[in-house]
Amino acid sequence: MIKILRSLSTSLLFGLSLGFVACSGAKPVDPPPPPPNPVTGVWLIKSSMSMVVGQTETLMAIILPDSPPNEKITWESDNPDVATLDNSGFVQPSSGIVTAVAVGSATITVKTDYINPSNGQPFTATCAVTVTTPPEWTITPEADVYVVGDHNMVMKNGKIIHRLEKGGVPMYANSVFVYGEDVYVAGHKRNDYAQIAALWKNGELQNLELVNPDNEDYVSSAASVFVYDGNVYVAGYEALPSPEYKETVLIRVATLWINDVPTRLPNEGMYGTEAKSVFVSDGDVYVGGYNGWYEHDGIVWKNGEILRRYNYFDWNTGPGRYTTVYSVFVSNGDVYAATSDWAGFGFSRAILWKNDEPQLLGLDCVALGVFVEGDDVYVVGNQVVGYQKDEQIALLWKNGVKQRLTDGEPDAWVKDVFVLNNNVYVAGVLTKSMGNYNMAEAALWVNGEAISLEPYGFSYGQQANSVYVVSRAE
Repeated sequence: MIKILRSLSTSLLFGLSLGFVACSGAKPVDPPPPPPNPVTGVWLIKSSMSMVVGQTETLMAIILPDSPPNEKITWESDNPDVATLDNSGFVQPSSGIVTAVAVGSATITVKTDYINPSNGQPFTATCAVTVTTPPEWTITPEADVYVVGDHNMVMKNGKIIHRLEKGGVPMYANSVFVYGEDVYVAGHKRNDYAQIAALWKNGELQNLELVNPDNEDYVSSAASVFVYDGNVYVAGYEALPSPEYKETVLIRVATLWINDVPTRLPNEGMYGTEAKSVFVSDGDVYVGGYNGWYEHDGIVWKNGEILRRYNYFDWNTGPGRYTTVYSVFVSNGDVYAATSDWAGFGFSRAILWKNDEPQLLGLDCVALGVFVEGDDVYVVGNQVVGYQKDEQIALLWKNGVKQRLTDGEPDAWVKDVFVLNNNVYVAGVLTKSMGNYNMAEAALWVNGEAISLEPYGFSYGQQANSVYVVSRAE
């Protein structure tokens, strides 16, 4: 009996084992269903654009509903003789620069590698581009007017004459100077991680010597350019290791490049310095800027040495802090410096210095540019007004007398001034109401009259930073 029971138990266990194996192998587990298509479409921020020859615009594509980590996008222009698209300078392929080449029409198409299940074709979106010639420039028949701003173009008499660099690399032009037939522009460009000082001559990037532009913490900029006797002077700054903290901290160091070779301007403190403006008179080189981060002084250097410190005080408005020389001009041996500071009682001040003599131009103001012609001294800047100081107006002072270029609605601000034959040219920004928000619009004021530069190739959102004027040859 015991043997029979053992035999039955063994048979039962063996049968159960076979049954389990048979059941397990009879119906394999189904693989999980494929994930749903993560893309439902692609959208361009603009479906149409009107441009003038030479103008550039940034076009951006958005993959819906959420851009995947690895965007798969290609761009195409059906008429590259009229409009091209280049996105080589962008880290992500979803943005590109459209350049208007010639009068006509073109369609820019963006295509993804993601398939639309409804038709089996890739998702696409298009933008219709219409290119026209800019309006005729009749504003300054007696002079050639050059304007640059935070874009990659140089404008002369309403036409774009130079592209600073092609591709999607952002460019910022801070200063323009004309010497003979050559046009020099100082500013900076950006790569994947750094801001880098730059100089262009007739649209071609020059070779400013830089310490370590490949360092991801590196930053530099060129604020001003001046050409004298064939030598090119560029004022700006580079971020260099702090003398106190060595390699662990980078501080801004005021730098003057002479024919691309850098000279470090003296700094009496351990904090950073910046050079904002350069002017050459009778072979002497003057540079304006500031010295130090903490409650710093305005500085003018002459031939590489500190000539003068600026720190304004009066009993009505108190001591000054954070003084910066934004513009320097030399005439008949006198040094003029347009400065701004933060007063001890909590407001900004615009101050013009002639040598050691200060002139308070206004409160809640900044002074950004100075120009001297004959006995007349011109300064441009801005003032905040309104109950909450939330409106900004553009100002011009002539011999200390304030003139409003705008009334504060909408906002406007100016950055540079040039005077030729008693005609006053001012570069800056108007803002234009566009529904629920205001959009910046590059502008040029000629003898107080504002001219929008948008019809001539400046895009909305850009500003005019510098103007240079040359008498037109007969």
